[in-house]
Amino acid sequence: MRVFLAVLTLALVGLLPAPLRAEPLWQADFNQQSGSASAWIKSNGFDLQRDADEIQTEFKEGQLVFSTKGPTLGLFSKELNLKNAQKIRIKWGVNQFPKGADWEKGVLREAVSVVFSFGDKKIDSGSFAIPNVPYFISFFLGEKEQENKAYVGNYYKKGGRYFCLPCAPKLNQLVVTEVPIADLFKKEFGQAQVPPITGIAIEIDTRDTQGTAQAFIQSIEVLP
Repeated sequence: MRVFLAVLTLALVGLLPAPLRAEPLWQADFNQQSGSASAWIKSNGFDLQRDADEIQTEFKEGQLVFSTKGPTLGLFSKELNLKNAQKIRIKWGVNQFPKGADWEKGVLREAVSVVFSFGDKKIDSGSFAIPNVPYFISFFLGEKEQENKAYVGNYYKKGGRYFCLPCAPKLNQLVVTEVPIADLFKKEFGQAQVPPITGIAIEIDTRDTQGTAQAFIQSIEVLP
């Protein structure tokens, strides 16, 4: 009898549908992309800011690769309106870290970061010369920083947080950053409600460092 019930249970389990994977609220997936990377970036609504047009971009082996020739700051930003976002997932890596970048020593630079903005309310930057911006959380791949430490920049101390996650990845290796971003927002900013994600930016900042840097992104997902 027990054998019969066990077989019946296995048969019924086999009939159950597989768990559904939540569809992203928004995603950028470069796994199948080819052709001009700069054309894709512009045609998909990304705005190039600062020296972004001086950063080399290319699709290579299913990844969007960013390469610098020297110290520079470039942002590839896009406006969004994503309500009820709970989690973010980034698949990415670094091929060459900028020499000298070290948040522990106050050199707040990185080969690549992805920044998520929240809501429309402008938060004080801490300087009359620096524009106020909405709350934001930035994730970056660093070589010498502490993993999961909430770093605060020289400005935006009230409304900005920076996380190295994961830290010190091996060069040329794909790593995954997956974070319950709604919970993190509540924790870091002491807010009961999480505003919609209103923007995303890919930032390359190698100022105050030496040599070149190269990083890549395979995909970015914002999940419910």
